[in-house]
Amino acid sequence: AGRAAPQRRSYFALELPRGWWLLGVDIQLSSDIDRDQVAYFREVAARVRARATSRDEPANVILCTAEPYWIYEHEAELDTVKARALQHEQLEHNLQLLEQQVFKDHPIRVYLAGDLHHYRRHASDDARTQRVTAGGGGAFLHPTHNLSTTPLADGCALRSAYPDPATSRRLTWRDLLFPIVSPTFGLLTGLLYLYVGWYMIAEMRRPESYAPVDILSEVARALASSPGAGTSFAIVIGGFILFTDTRKRWYRVLGGGLHGVAHVTAMTIIVGLLGAAASALGWELLGLGHLGASIVALFIGGWLIGSLIMGAYLFLSLRVFKTHTTEGFSGLAIEDYKHFLRLVIDDDGSLTIYPIGIDRVPRRWSDGPEADAGGPAFVPAPGDPATAPRLIEPPVRVPR
Repeated sequence: AGRAAPQRRSYFALELPRGWWLLGVDIQLSSDIDRDQVAYFREVAARVRARATSRDEPANVILCTAEPYWIYEHEAELDTVKARALQHEQLEHNLQLLEQQVFKDHPIRVYLAGDLHHYRRHASDDARTQRVTAGGGGAFLHPTHNLSTTPLADGCALRSAYPDPATSRRLTWRDLLFPIVSPTFGLLTGLLYLYVGWYMIAEMRRPESYAPVDILSEVARALASSPGAGTSFAIVIGGFILFTDTRKRWYRVLGGGLHGVAHVTAMTIIVGLLGAAASALGWELLGLGHLGASIVALFIGGWLIGSLIMGAYLFLSLRVFKTHTTEGFSGLAIEDYKHFLRLVIDDDGSLTIYPIGIDRVPRRWSDGPEADAGGPAFVPAPGDPATAPRLIEPPVRVPR
């Protein structure tokens, strides 16, 4: 018979028991909240006010938004790049319009957001304001150790994080095994090394001797004789500068520049070793043997060494400079630490948040035996080392 979606807008308002309201806002990719949406929530606010008056009970709001703007704005205060700060300043301004004007008479008690694939909760001292990031359904995990732990502008302080910062830091060691944990990334660096290195190989001549100085001298001469190689080197270094996280200008230039130099240095060494090997084996430079070995060595060397350099760069970025949170963890493809929230409105009108986490998700699945009766279609396979769901922290009670 198919399914019908009763919701026709990308934003919504849902009345809950005991004077609670659930609002979902469409932030429209950090752009202005459109006029229709503002008008809609003005009507909702009037309805909330009328219900609160008729029932003689306070109204409390749960606000759902796609991004934890309170985190982005807090981090942007530490950012020297104004473009990022302005972007999130616009988002905060849009939501402040709803908070301070549309719903000024009805406090927003709980803020819920995803986008960052971890659990972090900030709360006021009296627990009456909760700001929760719960992106536990994301495709990969985001770190928790690299964000500021200082209180937010409204005084809400960090109360909990999942995974905990110590576990988050420990997971960064996997970046040093980047060729293993992200083998397909090496295809990119392998092709990059092959493309750039080929410019130098095309200009190679037999060195006067096999001494490292003569080999490096010949590589330098080949590089200087090939405008394509020099241009490619500049593009590689510039590309890695642009790739670098933009939290700090000096880190973008210095870190990205050194990252690019590390790659072009590795390319140069591989080309030099290929020339030395060809001379030692008596191969004709640019002959069939030399060219065949060069293609294989540049691609494999780029796959392995390029991946190792990238992994080391991401490791240092995450551990020392606290940057590249998405790039450093998305490549690791960590499936674990999934989580979700269960919200319960109690008889006294208070709200209790149950944050539930799964430290290790199943890797192997079996057909659910009760699927035909409405049970789950798949269940963890027998013997799978998945962990049972557990509370990330004690239930969080939000007083009325």
